[in-house]
Amino acid sequence: MMRRLLLINSLLLVPVAVWGQKERADIRQGNRAYYEGKYPEAEVGYKRAIEKNINSYEANFNLAGALYKQGRYDDAAATYGKLAQDGTDAQRQASTYYNMGNTYVKQRKLDEAIEAYKNALRLVPEDKEAKFNLAYAKKLKQEEEKKNKDNQDNQNQNQNQDQNGGGG
Repeated sequence: MMRRLLLINSLLLVPVAVWGQKERADIRQGNRAYYEGKYPEAEVGYKRAIEKNINSYEANFNLAGALYKQGRYDDAAATYGKLAQDGTDAQRQASTYYNMGNTYVKQRKLDEAIEAYKNALRLVPEDKEAKFNLAYAKKLKQEEEKKNKDNQDNQNQNQNQDQNGGGG
């Protein structure tokens, strides 16, 4: 009786190991395409790997990178957002937040970018790139706020001229 149980358990493990190898092959194929600059092909490889293991951190992380490289920032941010919820490994989570910040900067969603970089730094405080990018995002936000204030001041000045008959 015990022997049969062990045999069944060992047979169940074999397909899992083979399945994992197939996932790795798809990730490797995606990586090759990515490094050749073939981002749509890389996306396909990573998605195939995810079909085999939906929880594959590497496949999902790399998929987000391929989406980013294609300029599909909303899709990349959404993928990073899902990965950021995985709190199993601080370094991975910090990398996810860092890349999410980069994606938000590309979209000019500076508040979100700043928060993402802060989250990365909470997990890995010594990350120099995250510190630099946080400072950069803050600088962009200040510049944007100044530009918006200047535009508002110009609009107010133009309205005052129009009301006072200074329009020409």
